[in-house]
Amino acid sequence: MAEADLYAPTDRFMEAEFGCWETRIKTNVRDVGEIDVLGVRYLGGDLSGQSELIAVEVKPSTSRFAVSAGQAHGYSVVADRCYLAAVCEEFSPAQVMIAGRLGVGLIRIWQTAAGQTRFREVLTAPANQPVEELRLQAAERLGLAQCSLCQTLFRRYLDKPEDYKRVHRSQGAGGLDTAAAADKGLVWWLFEQAAEFGRIAPGDTTYLRRYLCPACTTALAPGRP
Repeated sequence: MAEADLYAPTDRFMEAEFGCWETRIKTNVRDVGEIDVLGVRYLGGDLSGQSELIAVEVKPSTSRFAVSAGQAHGYSVVADRCYLAAVCEEFSPAQVMIAGRLGVGLIRIWQTAAGQTRFREVLTAPANQPVEELRLQAAERLGLAQCSLCQTLFRRYLDKPEDYKRVHRSQGAGGLDTAAAADKGLVWWLFEQAAEFGRIAPGDTTYLRRYLCPACTTALAPGRP
């Protein structure tokens, strides 16, 4: 099996087995590189909006295993859990030890006699402590944003991950009411902080921004039920 032919089945496995509600194949994150398959799953409960980013490095074999596991480990700066998914009969004890030492989970891929591609989680990836800015950049590449109030990751796009159609863009007063009335989230830019920290870009603009999810704009807007 060619590596490229494994991406879509891996994507479906992450949705079915890991409960990922948003996934993307070949996500390019600045200073990190291209992640084969990236997904996000919700772990929150009654009092938490916690989500996890899961990154998977996909390989058609276990040759150069330590190098491949090292690639998966490199994703730990952006993802909460990292996996190496590889085609094999079984992972050897040494390979499981290497993956465990690097903090990488293992997913075995094989093909049945009928030609069906199967997956099995062999080693669960431990939780990482990614760099928060890089983690949120990766989420942005999925079309997601993190609410500054409840900390939930939510879709800020409607048609494609690059758009911002599910958030109201605000640079002044009244943005919260407008967002809530449209059942949208809110994004605003931090010009004062940008000036203080020397983050003003050419043209007197800034990329420093924060978000509120639609649920929080509704809860906070004056006069909303």
